[in-house]
Amino acid sequence: ADATDDFSSRDTIYVVAVTEGSSPSATINARWTYEDGGQVVKEDSRTIAPSGTEATEFHISKPGGWPKGNYRVTLTLGGSTESKDFEVK
Repeated sequence: ADATDDFSSRDTIYVVAVTEGSSPSATINARWTYEDGGQVVKEDSRTIAPSGTEATEFHISKPGGWPKGNYRVTLTLGGSTESKDFEVK
């Protein structure tokens, strides 16, 4: 798959959290927001029990199409947070 930060209004948008380490239980949270006001599009979480490197997938879709504009997905795990901005054109 191609890594991109530009999408069309009918795309399903994926993000993959790659983690490394071991834990009997850890929760990754994904928060998808729209525009500068941070309107929440979707919140989701996955509980994992990693033992090494692991990839965890999150996605959003909207059958009627996404409004054009700027979005952000923020992933959190424990005390770590990573964000990625992307645009629907």
